Amino acid sequence: MALAVLFFAFVVLLGSGFATMHPTLRSKTLTPIKRYMDTKVTDIIKEDNPQRAYNFIRLLGKGSFGIVMEAERKSSGEKVAIKIVGGPMMRSNLPKEYRILHSISHPNVAGFVEIYSHDGSSFIVMELMSKGTLSPHSHLMTPKPVPLPRAKIVKVIKCLVKALAYLHKYGIIHRDIKPDNIMVGAGDEVKLIDFGLASEPRDGPVVESIRCGS
Repeated sequence: MALAVLFFAFVVLLGSGFATMHPTLRSKTLTPIKRYMDTKVTDIIKEDNPQRAYNFIRLLGKGSFGIVMEAERKSSGEKVAIKIVGGPMMRSNLPKEYRILHSISHPNVAGFVEIYSHDGSSFIVMELMSKGTLSPHSHLMTPKPVPLPRAKIVKVIKCLVKALAYLHKYGIIHRDIKPDNIMVGAGDEVKLIDFGLASEPRDGPVVESIRCGS
């Protein structure tokens, strides 16, 4: 239990603000930054009804800004997760999130597939992480958390450190690390999600002085 508490305190401090990118994390390879700068939102959004391409199966969860559905691609049978944001829940920083998702790629960041816009809502299609979030294992999120074995806690920490090192290398500060935004896949792979509060990619040191997120 003590190890789990230390872990969540660690990741919250890393992701919620007051984060400085260490100079050694900077890279001369600016591919994600270049992709971000070169990407226009209109280039990546499909103006169409996603139900033409996907069968919506079931509700996976609800959040502050929308819902997440499990869906299946009609052409291939591939299972995906679709985050739906619309109406009063629409966020002004969604275009930034779209461009970040389109620009990054890492084994410990949930894979981005595509984005649809239809009838006043946005549909972000992502890799499906079938075992859900870490929320059931956190005393911060549920009154009766399910304990994680120490080996799994260590694995989660290692995966998050790799993901954050990659993001910080390109000037991206997630700023909302919490159990709800840490997903586990069918093979126990650990991946970070939700870049709605993340800073834009940039070259050079990054210092965030405004606290945000959970």
